[in-house]
Order: sequence, then structure tokens, then C-alpha cells
Amino acid sequence: LLVLAAFGQLLPPELLALAPLGCLNVNPSLLPKHRGASPINAAILAGDAETGVSIMRMDEGMDTGDVLVQARLEIGPAETAEVLGRRLARLGAALLLATIPPWVSGEIAPQPQDHSAATYCHPLRKEDGRIQWRQSAAQLDRQLRAYSPWPGSYTTWQGRTLKLLAASPLPDWPGPAAPGRVLAEDSQIVVAAGQGALLLRQV
Repeated sequence: LLVLAAFGQLLPPELLALAPLGCLNVNPSLLPKHRGASPINAAILAGDAETGVSIMRMDEGMDTGDVLVQARLEIGPAETAEVLGRRLARLGAALLLATIPPWVSGEIAPQPQDHSAATYCHPLRKEDGRIQWRQSAAQLDRQLRAYSPWPGSYTTWQGRTLKLLAASPLPDWPGPAAPGRVLAEDSQIVVAAGQGALLLRQV
């Protein structure tokens, strides 16, 4: 039996064929949703209420193998990818240990994924973190949490890069104001978004 977690590469057929009991992957998503390189970030970015872990038998495709078991986990309203990743790691480790004995003894029948329902996420790049102020305040809040700690979120102020570390969405900010315009409210920094505004708490 081979086991992989957070490996990030496809295994060649000759390696997949080595172990009689196959190669199991601890995948931090509820497959077939968010197949690919950044499922934890993608779940937060999409505004999902929950995510989870799938123990799947790997094949030659990208997260396309049959699923043995799944466990679900709610995503907290202020949770970052770093915090959610730690919780998913603990859940995945426990689920793997509970799954191996019945898998070895032949008690689990893997279930094919519904490939028509699959969604995909790409490897994160540094440029993904650039803030697009025309997005809604809720979307920007999800970006900050999804991209913490990497690639981070940033904008420019007077020609210099400004990193946004923590913020709170103000979806009902009265406006109107041009997206990206800096506003002030009770000595706090508020920036207008495409819908609502973002209160900058740490930069």
C-alpha cells in the first residue's frame, strides 16, 4: 500500500502498479469538487460553507480516482487557509488511520466520482494576490482569508506595494464611491469596493 498527501504531482503508471493494495491519497476536498493544486484555498475563495477530506485510490488522472470514504468539516466565517489547512490535516490523518484496516481486509467498496460535477483549481501564483477593488467586499474578504499566508493579498498606495493582512467586509456600506477609493470612518481606514467596502485592520 502506498499513501500520499500534499504531493502535488501525478504518479506514473509503473509506480501506481507497484502496490497490490493501490495508492491512497489523502485529499483535502470533497471530491469531485476542487480537484487540483489548491483545494483548501479554492473552498474559501468560493464561499463554501463546508469542505472535508476524501480518501481516494489514485489513478493516472488529476484527482479522478475512486473515493473510499469522505469526512466533512464546516468552514468558519473568519477562517484562513492556514487555520483550515491545519484542521483538515488532523481530520485527514485520523480518517486515513481509520480507513486502512477495513480497506486492507476488503470491507470498503470504492465509489466512482461523478466526473460531470467536477470543478478545478489551479496552482497559486504570487500575482493572484493582487486586490481587484471592483470585486465585492465579501469577495475581497474571502480572498484575504484564502490567500493567507501565501500568496498573500496586496494593493498599491502612492506607487508602493501595500500588503493587506487582515480586514473586515462592510457589505452594506452606503456609498457610492469609486472602487479603491480610500475613505475614513471614526479614524479607521475604509476602502470602497465594487459592492460595499473593506475595513483594513492590519496592513
